[in-house]
Amino acid sequence: MNLPSKISPNFIKDSLVEVKYFSKIPLEVLVGFIFKALDNSFKYTSQPIPSKKTPLQQFGNIPVQLNFNLGTQYLFYTDRIRIQLLPNSIIFNCIDDYIGWGNYISEISTTLIQISSVKEIEFFSRIGVRYRSEHIGPSLNSSSKFVFSLGGFEQPASSFQFRSEFLSDGYRIIINLANNASKTTLNDFTSLFDIDVISENLSITSLEELISSIKKVHQKEKDIFFNLLREEYLTKLNPEYN
Repeated sequence: MNLPSKISPNFIKDSLVEVKYFSKIPLEVLVGFIFKALDNSFKYTSQPIPSKKTPLQQFGNIPVQLNFNLGTQYLFYTDRIRIQLLPNSIIFNCIDDYIGWGNYISEISTTLIQISSVKEIEFFSRIGVRYRSEHIGPSLNSSSKFVFSLGGFEQPASSFQFRSEFLSDGYRIIINLANNASKTTLNDFTSLFDIDVISENLSITSLEELISSIKKVHQKEKDIFFNLLREEYLTKLNPEYN
């Protein structure tokens, strides 16, 4: 399938890239090394960074707040992205609107180049890319190829939540879908696409390999998302192709 490089609107609410690392020193000490490694474009805070995005109510049992609610926080941010440091984990996310993958991976790569100078990080063990989009108006039955139905019922379910976890090409993939699970103030139903692709059990020491692996995980996430969409719905999203 020839995948679009851009759709409009993209409906993306969260675009998390997580890189897990191994270090023998405590996080509280490591934060200081990372602070010195980052350039002056980054600011530091231990408080939540305000965002213009207003999340909708929780989709049943599927949390819409995916990050930055984990107690003590070590946050670095620019005007475009924010970085949360957790024990053995670095999480990237866009602050407001999604900036496009080309810009996003450029920001992530620049940051990782700086962080790679911290020798106390010995290797990287896991990469995760998780995108959550909330599509206002169409149901999953009309926008996606996924249809949920039960035996004995002629019509597909109009409201449902679905979670699936499986392996594909060496990746662990977690998909959460919710159909007509939350209403907006415009009285339109909102449907959820939440796709998490994980590459784990790694032992990456090369910066080039790390960035290349992030790009591959993102490509897998993108493949899954666009292959879930019905072609007639995709055309309504004004796809652009390189």
